[in-house]
Amino acid sequence: MESSVYSYGLMAIICAFIIMNDARKRVFGKSDILYRVKDKRKVRYVYFALGLLIPIVLILAGLMLDYDILTRIIIVVLSIEMAILWGLIELADGLITKEYSGKVWFTKFSLVEFYSFMNYKGREHLLFKKTTSKRQEMLPINQEDKGPIIEILKSLNLKSQAEALKTQHKSK
Repeated sequence: MESSVYSYGLMAIICAFIIMNDARKRVFGKSDILYRVKDKRKVRYVYFALGLLIPIVLILAGLMLDYDILTRIIIVVLSIEMAILWGLIELADGLITKEYSGKVWFTKFSLVEFYSFMNYKGREHLLFKKTTSKRQEMLPINQEDKGPIIEILKSLNLKSQAEALKTQHKSK
Protein backbone atom coordinates (compact mmCIF):
# COMPACT_ATOMS: atom_id res chain seq x y z
CA MET A 1 0.00 0.00 0.00
CA GLU A 2 2.81 2.39 0.83
CA SER A 3 4.23 2.20 -2.69
CA SER A 4 0.82 3.23 -4.06
CA VAL A 5 1.02 6.49 -2.13
CA TYR A 6 4.41 7.26 -3.63
CA SER A 7 3.49 6.36 -7.21
CA TYR A 8 0.14 8.20 -7.16
CA GLY A 9 1.76 11.12 -5.36
CA LEU A 10 4.51 11.37 -7.98
CA MET A 11 1.96 11.30 -10.81
CA ALA A 12 -0.06 14.01 -9.05
CA ILE A 13 3.04 16.20 -8.74
CA ILE A 14 3.92 15.75 -12.43
CA CYS A 15 0.35 16.60 -13.49
CA ALA A 16 0.45 19.69 -11.26
CA PHE A 17 3.67 20.88 -12.93
CA ILE A 18 2.18 20.43 -16.41
CA ILE A 19 -0.98 22.33 -15.42
CA MET A 20 1.06 25.15 -13.82
CA ASN A 21 3.28 25.44 -16.91
CA ASP A 22 0.23 25.78 -19.16
CA ALA A 23 -1.40 28.28 -16.77
CA ARG A 24 1.79 30.33 -16.69
CA LYS A 25 1.67 30.76 -20.48
CA ARG A 26 -2.12 30.94 -20.87
CA VAL A 27 -3.18 33.03 -17.87
CA PHE A 28 -0.17 34.90 -16.52
CA GLY A 29 1.47 35.52 -19.92
CA LYS A 30 -1.59 37.01 -21.66
CA SER A 31 0.42 39.98 -22.89
CA ASP A 32 2.77 37.63 -24.79
CA ILE A 33 -0.03 35.87 -26.71
CA LEU A 34 0.09 36.85 -30.38
CA TYR A 35 -2.55 34.47 -31.76
CA ARG A 36 -5.10 31.92 -30.55
CA VAL A 37 -6.05 28.96 -32.73
CA LYS A 38 -9.63 28.04 -31.89
CA ASP A 39 -10.73 24.48 -32.64
CA LYS A 40 -14.07 24.67 -34.47
CA ARG A 41 -14.84 20.95 -34.55
CA LYS A 42 -17.85 19.78 -32.54
CA VAL A 43 -16.53 16.22 -32.13
CA ARG A 44 -13.97 17.49 -29.60
CA TYR A 45 -16.76 17.60 -26.98
CA VAL A 46 -17.42 13.88 -27.54
CA TYR A 47 -13.70 13.11 -27.16
CA PHE A 48 -13.61 15.23 -24.02
CA ALA A 49 -16.55 13.33 -22.49
CA LEU A 50 -15.02 9.96 -23.40
CA GLY A 51 -11.66 11.01 -21.94
CA LEU A 52 -13.32 11.88 -18.63
CA LEU A 53 -14.17 8.21 -18.16
CA ILE A 54 -10.58 7.48 -17.06
CA PRO A 55 -10.56 9.94 -14.12
CA ILE A 56 -14.06 8.80 -13.14
CA VAL A 57 -12.93 5.16 -13.06
CA LEU A 58 -9.88 6.17 -11.00
CA ILE A 59 -12.02 8.02 -8.47
CA LEU A 60 -14.42 5.08 -8.16
CA ALA A 61 -11.56 2.59 -7.79
CA GLY A 62 -9.82 4.80 -5.23
CA LEU A 63 -12.95 5.10 -3.15
CA MET A 64 -14.09 1.49 -3.43
CA LEU A 65 -10.78 -0.35 -2.97
CA ASP A 66 -9.21 -0.85 0.42
CA TYR A 67 -6.74 2.08 0.52
CA ASP A 68 -5.81 4.21 3.48
CA ILE A 69 -7.14 7.77 3.64
CA LEU A 70 -3.95 9.44 2.31
CA THR A 71 -3.92 7.23 -0.80
CA ARG A 72 -7.61 7.95 -1.40
CA ILE A 73 -7.01 11.71 -1.17
CA ILE A 74 -4.08 11.50 -3.59
CA ILE A 75 -6.15 9.41 -6.04
CA VAL A 76 -8.98 11.97 -5.96
CA VAL A 77 -6.49 14.84 -6.49
CA LEU A 78 -4.82 12.94 -9.33
CA SER A 79 -8.19 12.25 -10.97
CA ILE A 80 -9.13 15.92 -10.82
CA GLU A 81 -5.76 16.88 -12.31
CA MET A 82 -6.20 14.32 -15.09
CA ALA A 83 -9.62 15.77 -15.88
CA ILE A 84 -8.11 19.29 -16.02
CA LEU A 85 -5.31 18.11 -18.29
CA TRP A 86 -7.74 16.31 -20.59
CA GLY A 87 -9.86 19.46 -20.71
CA LEU A 88 -6.82 21.51 -21.72
CA ILE A 89 -5.82 18.97 -24.37
CA GLU A 90 -9.26 18.74 -25.96
CA LEU A 91 -10.91 22.11 -25.32
CA ALA A 92 -8.17 24.73 -24.93
CA ASP A 93 -7.04 27.05 -27.71
CA GLY A 94 -3.67 26.57 -29.37
CA LEU A 95 -1.43 29.51 -28.56
CA ILE A 96 1.28 31.31 -30.46
CA THR A 97 3.24 33.61 -28.16
CA LYS A 98 6.47 35.55 -28.59
CA GLU A 99 8.52 32.52 -27.46
CA TYR A 100 6.29 29.42 -27.67
CA SER A 101 3.64 27.67 -29.71
CA GLY A 102 1.37 24.83 -28.73
CA LYS A 103 -1.35 23.54 -26.51
CA VAL A 104 -0.40 22.00 -23.13
CA TRP A 105 2.98 20.89 -24.58
CA PHE A 106 4.76 23.91 -26.03
CA THR A 107 7.49 24.27 -28.63
CA LYS A 108 10.12 26.88 -27.84
CA PHE A 109 10.90 28.99 -30.93
CA SER A 110 14.61 29.27 -30.10
CA LEU A 111 14.88 25.49 -30.70
CA VAL A 112 13.00 25.54 -34.03
CA GLU A 113 14.89 25.02 -37.29
CA PHE A 114 11.88 25.71 -39.54
CA TYR A 115 8.10 25.53 -39.74
CA SER A 116 5.78 24.09 -42.35
CA PHE A 117 2.16 23.08 -42.85
CA MET A 118 0.85 19.56 -43.36
CA ASN A 119 -2.51 17.93 -43.83
CA TYR A 120 -2.68 15.06 -41.35
CA LYS A 121 -5.79 12.89 -40.96
CA GLY A 122 -7.86 15.37 -42.96
CA ARG A 123 -6.87 18.32 -40.80
CA GLU A 124 -4.36 21.13 -41.33
CA HIS A 125 -1.40 21.21 -38.89
CA LEU A 126 1.41 23.65 -38.23
CA LEU A 127 4.68 21.73 -37.89
CA PHE A 128 7.86 22.81 -36.17
CA LYS A 129 11.10 20.96 -36.88
CA LYS A 130 13.40 21.27 -33.88
CA THR A 131 17.13 21.61 -34.37
CA THR A 132 17.89 19.24 -31.50
CA SER A 133 15.69 16.30 -32.54
CA LYS A 134 14.29 14.49 -35.54
CA ARG A 135 10.78 14.73 -34.16
CA GLN A 136 8.40 17.42 -35.36
CA GLU A 137 5.94 19.22 -33.09
CA MET A 138 2.41 19.65 -34.47
CA LEU A 139 -0.32 22.17 -33.69
CA PRO A 140 -3.75 21.61 -35.28
CA ILE A 141 -5.00 24.76 -37.03
CA ASN A 142 -7.93 25.87 -39.18
CA GLN A 143 -7.42 26.69 -42.85
CA GLU A 144 -8.32 30.37 -42.30
CA ASP A 145 -5.64 30.65 -39.58
CA LYS A 146 -2.84 29.88 -42.02
CA GLY A 147 -2.33 33.44 -43.37
CA PRO A 148 -2.15 35.25 -40.01
CA ILE A 149 0.11 32.53 -38.59
CA ILE A 150 2.57 32.89 -41.48
CA GLU A 151 2.75 36.67 -40.91
CA ILE A 152 3.34 36.21 -37.17
CA LEU A 153 6.05 33.58 -37.70
CA LYS A 154 7.78 35.81 -40.27
CA SER A 155 7.72 38.71 -37.80
CA LEU A 156 9.37 36.39 -35.26
CA ASN A 157 12.12 35.63 -37.83
CA LEU A 158 11.29 31.94 -38.16
CA LYS A 159 12.09 30.28 -41.48
CA SER A 160 9.62 28.27 -43.49
CA GLN A 161 10.72 24.85 -44.70
CA ALA A 162 11.29 26.19 -48.23
CA GLU A 163 13.50 29.04 -46.94
CA ALA A 164 15.47 26.63 -44.76
CA LEU A 165 16.04 24.29 -47.71
CA LYS A 166 17.18 27.20 -49.92
CA THR A 167 19.64 28.32 -47.27
CA GLN A 168 20.87 24.77 -46.82
CA HIS A 169 21.26 24.30 -50.58
CA LYS A 170 23.22 27.57 -50.98
CA SER A 171 25.65 26.62 -48.21
CA LYS A 172 26.55 23.36 -49.99
